[in-house]
Amino acid sequence: MTMRQLVGYFKVVWLIALLLFVGLYIFRHTEQIEYFLETLPTETICWAFSFLMTAKLLLTLSMFYCLRMLGLKLSLFECFYIYNVTTIAKYIPGNIWHFVGKIGYYRAKGFNASQIRDSILVETLWVLFGAGITGVLFLFFSGVGDIPNISVDYKKYSWIGIIILSVLLAISYGYFRKLITIMVQQIGFTSLLFLIQLFFWFFIGLSFYLIADTYISSANPIFFVYGLYAIAYIIGFITPFSPGGIGIREGILVGGLVSFMPAQQALLVAGFHRILYLIAEAILALLSFALMTFSKNTKLKLM
Repeated sequence: MTMRQLVGYFKVVWLIALLLFVGLYIFRHTEQIEYFLETLPTETICWAFSFLMTAKLLLTLSMFYCLRMLGLKLSLFECFYIYNVTTIAKYIPGNIWHFVGKIGYYRAKGFNASQIRDSILVETLWVLFGAGITGVLFLFFSGVGDIPNISVDYKKYSWIGIIILSVLLAISYGYFRKLITIMVQQIGFTSLLFLIQLFFWFFIGLSFYLIADTYISSANPIFFVYGLYAIAYIIGFITPFSPGGIGIREGILVGGLVSFMPAQQALLVAGFHRILYLIAEAILALLSFALMTFSKNTKLKLM
C-alpha cells in the first residue's frame, strides 16, 4: 500500500467519523443548537457571510495575479471558474483532486509542466505565507497574556512561530530561488498580492470574529481570534487526511475559544462558521457553472 493510498483511506475514515459525530451531536444537543440559532442575530449572520464571500472572491483575484506574475494569462472569469469549481473537489477522498482539476484546466489552456507546477506552487505559497504571518503577528500582539482565563503563553508560541517561519523561508529560498527571484523582479505584482492577502485575512477573520463575538462577554480578543483562525486555517490546510481542513480547523478554534466561552458554545461557533464556509463555496461553484453555461449559450465570450 502506497502512502497516497493510506492517506486516501484515512481521509475516508475521517469524513465518516466526522459525519457520525455531527449526526450524533445534533441528535443529543438539539435544544442547545436551537438556542444558538435563536440568539445569533440575523444581521450578524448576513454580515459574516458577506465578508466570507468577499474573502473567497479575493482568492480568485490572488490566483489571477499569481498567473500574471509568472507571465501566464487567463481572464479573470477563467480564474473565477477554475478556482471555484476545483475548490469543491478538495472534499473528494484522495486529497489531490482539486490539484488534478486545476492541472487539467491549465493543460487545456496550453500551459507546460513547469508553468503548471510554478503557478500552483506560487498560489499555494501565498495563501500559506499570508496565514502564517497573520497568525503569528496577531497572536503576538493580541495581549491575551493579560487576560486571567488564558492559561497558554501564546506570545511564547508566537516567538516559536517566528523562528519556524524564518527557518522555512531560509530553506524555501534554496528550493524556490527561481520563484522568489521572479517575485522580487515583479515587485508590482508582489505588492498587489501582498495587499490581496492582507484584505483576504481581514475579511475572513472578521467573518469568524462576528460569529464568535456574539458569545464573548468577558473580553474583546479580536487580535487573538484573528490569529487563532489563521493558525487553524494553515494547520487544517496542510493536514493530508482532512479535506479542506474540516474538523482539524474547528478543533483548534474550539481549543482557543474555550478561554472565552463554554466548550459547547465554542463548538457551535466553529461548526456554524464552517457551514457558512461550505455554503459560500457551493454558491460560488454553482455561479461559476451558471456563468459558463450562459457564456456557451450566448455570444458573450467569458472564457
